Amino acid sequence: MAITITKQDSTFTPGEAERVTGVSTVQQRDWRRRGFLSAGDGGWTMYRSIDLAELLVMRQAAALGVGPAVAKAWATSAAWRIQQFAEQFPGVVEDQTEGEVGSRMRWHSDPPQRFLIVTHGTGAHFTDSIDSLFGSEDVITPHTAAIGSAVVIDLRSLALELFHRAGRPLAVLMSGDGDAQAAS
Repeated sequence: MAITITKQDSTFTPGEAERVTGVSTVQQRDWRRRGFLSAGDGGWTMYRSIDLAELLVMRQAAALGVGPAVAKAWATSAAWRIQQFAEQFPGVVEDQTEGEVGSRMRWHSDPPQRFLIVTHGTGAHFTDSIDSLFGSEDVITPHTAAIGSAVVIDLRSLALELFHRAGRPLAVLMSGDGDAQAAS
């Protein structure tokens, strides 16, 4: 007998998204109208955790004066990493499989890189160590000279913010009898 495990993302209204991310419903509407956020199905907007992660990055970027087009590009690159970090915290994914999945849901590979570093000279980078990008030496090389100023966004701290402010699981794991589902 095969067991089928499905993951269903929780959804959040724009008002709930504002509470979680700090991005006002007015700002969300503006970004949706301008094409920086996806429009809802049938006129209703609902966000999943990946969308909330994007909103968190866009909020951080907007606070630094970054325009929405560039902020959206950063957010798209960073959102799944934030979601991966968030799903590692206990209670973020509600397990309704009666132990079928348990700890096997946790990532079996290395965790995602913690920092998104965007520089003028070299573009966007994901890394676990700022020193790995900038070098730990006090020596200016052609690489470090090209970097100039940089924006550093801690993706793990955004995941922690998402986890704490959501107030409920971001997803639910459910199991079903794969043989019974195939027969129906």
